[in-house]
Amino acid sequence: QYLYTAKAPVLAYSYKSKGGKTKLKFRWQNTAPGFKLQVPVLMPDGTTLKINPTTDWQKQILPIPAEKFKFERKTWYGKTKNLNKKK
Repeated sequence: QYLYTAKAPVLAYSYKSKGGKTKLKFRWQNTAPGFKLQVPVLMPDGTTLKINPTTDWQKQILPIPAEKFKFERKTWYGKTKNLNKKK
């Protein structure tokens, strides 16, 4: 990825609450074909759960309430794009 463009990869995502859990939909944008990079999600107890985005849309149920959903940002480089937010 970083050899082909100076642009940061963008993790596009949306989420919603589902029975006390979070239904997450995500994919990489602005990347080279086949780009893969694990992204950690912060858990309420301070641990992390890794998701494995690709350039195709994926879905995953996370065992945390939607209001506590948050990406851990210290261990990876890129931008995020929350598709839930209206422009």
